Amino acid sequence: MKTGENASKYLEDLLSSEKKAQDAKLCLHNSSKDAPVPVFADLIGNTKLAKEYEAMIVKRPNRIFAGVVEYCFSGMKYKVRLEDEGRTIAFNLLGIKTMSSDKNQPIFDEYANDALQLAKDNLF
Repeated sequence: MKTGENASKYLEDLLSSEKKAQDAKLCLHNSSKDAPVPVFADLIGNTKLAKEYEAMIVKRPNRIFAGVVEYCFSGMKYKVRLEDEGRTIAFNLLGIKTMSSDKNQPIFDEYANDALQLAKDNLF
């Protein structure tokens, strides 16, 4: 396989390492079964589960979570996947208010788009 100009400079090394692992049947390649697909409980649409989860995490002494931002709804609302917890939550920044887009107020639409672009640039 030839690498293009935009491909990673390490792509050939990675492909050869993968080929060696497949030949030696190491790790994921030691079985004919596919690798397990992680399943996350989406708490954004289910308010009952979200409230139960909130009650559970309030009781924890350490409330630090590692997550990955999957989607930016606006400059202050995000969809965050918590790897260790196996859940996807909605995350809102407190103290920050972004303008909602309004067709009658084009300046609000411009501010809302700027806030969304800033969030995407910094979080993705």
